[in-house]
Amino acid sequence: FKAPVLNKLPVIDKSAVKAGELVKIKYDASDAGLITEATFTFRSSGQSIRLQDFDNDGVATVRLNNAQSVGEYVLGEVSFSDYNPSPNRSTYEFNSHTGKNEIRALEQGKWNTSTYNFDLSSLKFTVGAKQNITDTAKPTLTSFAPEKATAKLGEYFTINYVADGTGSDLTDVRFNMTNDSGKRIQFEDKDGDGKATRLLNHSNLENGEYKFENFHVGDVAGNFIAGQRGFESGKFDNIKFTLTKPSNMNAAQTDFDAPELISFEPFSEII
Repeated sequence: FKAPVLNKLPVIDKSAVKAGELVKIKYDASDAGLITEATFTFRSSGQSIRLQDFDNDGVATVRLNNAQSVGEYVLGEVSFSDYNPSPNRSTYEFNSHTGKNEIRALEQGKWNTSTYNFDLSSLKFTVGAKQNITDTAKPTLTSFAPEKATAKLGEYFTINYVADGTGSDLTDVRFNMTNDSGKRIQFEDKDGDGKATRLLNHSNLENGEYKFENFHVGDVAGNFIAGQRGFESGKFDNIKFTLTKPSNMNAAQTDFDAPELISFEPFSEII
C-alpha cells in the first residue's frame, strides 16, 4: 500500500497578516476516496495556529483570534484524514529525534513511516497587532444556488452564493434545506469564498427533494442578515435539489491508502 507522497513545496516570501484576519493556504492532495480533513499547523514560541479544510476544496483557512500572539509562525506539521469506515491518515513532520522529515501513514490500522525531501519550515507568515474594524453595515445576499440539480449521499455538495460583507469579511454563512418530512441539511461557509459545502454522510438522510428553508449571512464585525421562505417576496423559495442514495452505499471499504499531498502554497494575497 502506497504511503502519502509530497511532490513539491513552493518557495515563497514571508507573508504578513494581522490578528483577527483570515489566513488561507492552497494545497493539492489526492486520495482514492474523499479527503475529509486537512490540517496545516504553524508554530511560534509555544503558540500554534492551525489552518484547516473540511470540505475538500483545496483551501485550508483560519480566522486568527483577535488576541493572537504576534510574531513569526512556521509550518511544523501537515496532516490528512479521508472518508472511510476506518479512515486512513497521513502526517508530515520533522522528527527531531531522528533528524529526518518523516511521513507517518495509517493504513488498515497500521502505522508506516517513510521520509520526504522538503523543508516545511520554509513556509511561514508573521502576525501583527489587530486592526480596528468600524463596519456597522449589514451584509447583503444577492443570490445562491445548488451546484447541480442532484446530490448523492456519501459525497460533498456545495451551495454557491453571491454575498458581500459591505465593509468587512464574511465569517458565517449558512443555508438550511429541508424535505417534506422535516429532514434538514445545513450548508456552511466560514471563509467567505462563495461556497457553502457539506459532506452528505448522515445515514438518516432521506432520498428526495430538499427545498430552501432559511439562511444566515454574518461578517467579522458582528453584523448579519437572515431570512426564511417568503424573504423579499419569496425570491429564494424555488431553490431546491434532489438527494439520492447510491446503490453501493454499503459496499465494503476498498480505499486503504493514506491521502497524498501533491503541493501547497499560501495565496499571493492574504485577505
